[in-house]
This record gives sequence, structure tokens and C-alpha cells, in this order.
Amino acid sequence: MEENDNIYILVNYSIDETGRLEEIRKTYPNLVITRITTGIYTIQVPSGAEGEFDILERNLRYIESPVVYGLNAMQALEVSNISQLHDYPYGALRGSGVLIGFVDTGIDYTNTYFQNANTTSRIISIWDQTIAGNPPEPFGYGSVYSQEQINTALRSEDPYSVVPSRDTNGHGTFLAGLAAGNDQTDEASYTGAAPDADIMMVKLRPASQKIRDTFVIREGEPAYQSNDVLTGIQYLINMANELNRPIVICLGLGDNYGAHNGTAILERFLEPVGYTNGVIIVVAAGNETSSGHHYKGKFIRS
Repeated sequence: MEENDNIYILVNYSIDETGRLEEIRKTYPNLVITRITTGIYTIQVPSGAEGEFDILERNLRYIESPVVYGLNAMQALEVSNISQLHDYPYGALRGSGVLIGFVDTGIDYTNTYFQNANTTSRIISIWDQTIAGNPPEPFGYGSVYSQEQINTALRSEDPYSVVPSRDTNGHGTFLAGLAAGNDQTDEASYTGAAPDADIMMVKLRPASQKIRDTFVIREGEPAYQSNDVLTGIQYLINMANELNRPIVICLGLGDNYGAHNGTAILERFLEPVGYTNGVIIVVAAGNETSSGHHYKGKFIRS
């Protein structure tokens, strides 16, 4: 299922732990319910199953529509002075053995910044949520491309005929370059913050028109749904567990919705993740000072 119009998030309802998940799936067979983590599920409503969802919504109290996230940029690498740690006297800190995962706009895997000196890829996997065909379990949409497939593509005269995932925006490639870029070909002599780390990328699918209309998103403005961000993060954690390696997850996205007090769905999802050994979440602080998201005014009663 690739349509993104009818997806909801079921929160604070431990149906899996009470044994009710299978019961609910049998009662509402046309709804696709996916467990993300304890107490958080996504519900996909295919065309024609709206009646089932209406009944489910009346019986369960904690169903909400996704919110949208936009892109945040990061300052230049030089500002952080992180390069000096590459030759740290007590041991070089270059990211060796560590995974860096991104939930963003994708990555230009053909860029030499993400290749070894022998032109093989440093990218472990790409989950492109926009391309149907080979979805990761249990999420059921998009396509995953392995490091082996990416290496095959790099050896091909037409790489995108093998791995068709592209970063048409450039934001994900930019962040990946800052965090883990390493031009071993000496073409550009560029080195990112953790040049010896391996990379994983989740390319988010755009928010549906229904959600864009709900939040009055301007045409052409990048926007992504919170349910896809949630599944992207969980995919990266699942992969890190499978590989038994520590991971840093970079989220270069943000929004201005909610109370900003830790009660938003993504905040609640990330809180226990932050206590997990071997997992670090890095979130962009934003650079939207001129966007006018906050305002003040006076209302005078006549």
C-alpha cells in the first residue's frame, strides 16, 4: 500500500500486551495495523475500509491524525570545530564501527563522499518509502536497497536502473555529508564529522495532499508525516540491533505544533529510545528565525 492519505496513529493503547491485537485485526480485517513500539501503532485505511475505521474510532479513544514535519538545515562543519577530534591525542574519534542513520529526503549514493577508496559504498542500506516493491518488515511499504545492491549499482553504467532511489531535494545528502562524508578519492578532499562511520538512510515519502490541506502547507514546500518519521526511526533501530552495532540517528526535521512539553507523539516515542544503550538521537534545533511561526497580538473587547 503506497497511498498516504488515510494513515492514523494509535497511541497509549497497549492492545498487543493485552492480547487484543489479533482480535482487532480479525474484527477489522481490511485495516492494516502495524506495531511500532509499546503503545504506538499505525493504522492504514485502504480505500473502501473507511466504514471499518469509523467503527474502530468509536471504540478506541486514542486515535490521532499525523502531524507534518519540515526540513531544518545545519551550520557548516567548521563552526563546530569537530575536525580537531579526528586526531584526538587519546584516540582518534572518527566514527569507526558506528552507524549513522538519517530520516530525511534520501541520499545521492553515487557521490564519492559516501564511498570507500575502492569505490564500494559506505551505505549499509537505503529504505526509500516512495518506491514500491521490497518493503521492510513489518512496515509494509517502500523498498529497501542493501549495500550489495548499491555496490552493484555503482559498478553499473546506469546506477539508477539498479537502485532507483534519488535525493531530489538534496537535504538528506547534505546532512549525511556533514555527518559522515569522506572523500577518499581526493577529488574534493572533504571530510565530515565522523568520516569512518557507516551510513543508513530512510527517504521519507511526502505528506499526502489531505494532510497538506489540513495543515495549509504551501505548494512545493517539503512536508512529511509523523507516522513515516516514526517508522523510519524504528527501522534504523531494528537494523542496528540486527547488526549489533551502536547507532546515531540524525533527524533534520521539525515542526511547530503541539505543546513543546514532551507530550507530542514523536517526543513520547523518542523518550524511551533515548535511554536505550547504543542509540543516540540527534535532533536539529532549527534555523527558521525569519519564518514567522510565532506571533503575538492584542485582542480588545468592544
